[in-house]
Amino acid sequence: MKIVSVGDLNIDLISQPLADFPRKEASTIIDYYVLMVGGCAANFAAATATLGLPTRFMGLLGDDAMSDWLISEMQRHGVEVKVKRKKGMTCGITLAFSFQDGKRSYLATLGSNRELRLGDLDLSLVERVEHVHRSGYWWPDRMLGRPTAEVLRTAKEHGAQTSLDVGWDYRGWTRDRVRSVFVALGQTDVFFANKDEVEKLTGKSDPLQGARELLRAGPEMIALHLGKAGSAIVAGRDIIKAKPHDVEVVNPTGTGDVYNAAFVYGLTRGWELQKVADFAVAAAEVHIQRRDRSFPTLAKVERFTRQVP
Repeated sequence: MKIVSVGDLNIDLISQPLADFPRKEASTIIDYYVLMVGGCAANFAAATATLGLPTRFMGLLGDDAMSDWLISEMQRHGVEVKVKRKKGMTCGITLAFSFQDGKRSYLATLGSNRELRLGDLDLSLVERVEHVHRSGYWWPDRMLGRPTAEVLRTAKEHGAQTSLDVGWDYRGWTRDRVRSVFVALGQTDVFFANKDEVEKLTGKSDPLQGARELLRAGPEMIALHLGKAGSAIVAGRDIIKAKPHDVEVVNPTGTGDVYNAAFVYGLTRGWELQKVADFAVAAAEVHIQRRDRSFPTLAKVERFTRQVP
């Protein structure tokens, strides 16, 4: 096994890109919804597996029929699923509203993702792998800070590289919750974040300055999601930028997770950081144009990179 992803797994019901939110007390007819596997950690796992890396997912699910469907869907994507299942619990469900400007809004019930704790994870499964990724960070309170650090520490002790993407804190970035991230960063090699998340963590409105501050907490590099500006990697004194391409935004949900997966793919191949960053942006751009439940294959990303200027 090369990759392990630890964290959230839920059902995503995603709208087609909308011009705006529907009005209250009105019916709006759209052409389609997409039903698919969701959750940052699950998206990452499905994306790395689709790119060709043997991947394991670890998390928590209920004993409901929707949890059964999620397991079968992850297996369809080629992911080995190692989850604890609890009686009487249900999986999480997210309604994702996509918009034509590439932005998203979510309405979610956390379900089993809220209840994950360190004891639900068999840490022997993060040994003898190349990379361990942790995301869906904020949902389970019992995994904030030290428990996440313990997962990553165990992986690093056995020679794995580690990565973390905390995403947006739906509870408001309190001091204690921000502090928990810095505890986890002490065992993190690659930290993925966007501009707003960096500002909340560091108080720096300039994401490059904020990234340099985050490096002092322990990571080897910070990989910045910059949306229409592409991506920037801050590693030591180096700043590597990857330019975006002009593509149609069809479904932005999960795009950041695909970027992370492609970034890790490049790292496991031993590529130089410029090639890693360019590949990650290209994979995200392939994904953002999809209308189905697929994740980008290596062949699709390589074909896309040959076609764009």
